[in-house]
Amino acid sequence: MMTQEKPDPMVKFAIAGDRPVKSVRTEDGGLAILGWDWKRKVFVPAPEHFMDLMMPQGRDIDFVDEETFEGRVDDLLFG
Repeated sequence: MMTQEKPDPMVKFAIAGDRPVKSVRTEDGGLAILGWDWKRKVFVPAPEHFMDLMMPQGRDIDFVDEETFEGRVDDLLFG
């Protein structure tokens, strides 16, 4: 019987205001906060969004699943 790996509760996908923001695990097990860079059209380090992701109460942030998040990013790239 295969066991399904539980999702990492620290990995999150969100829209902060209108900016896609995500937290991802680093190779060494740490956590990186990445935000969409409008000019370069890539994700860049965005530690300023740490509190948005980890303590979102009262903040302009909408959490979404990974598929919805990727769709939003695709819209920014190709829309």
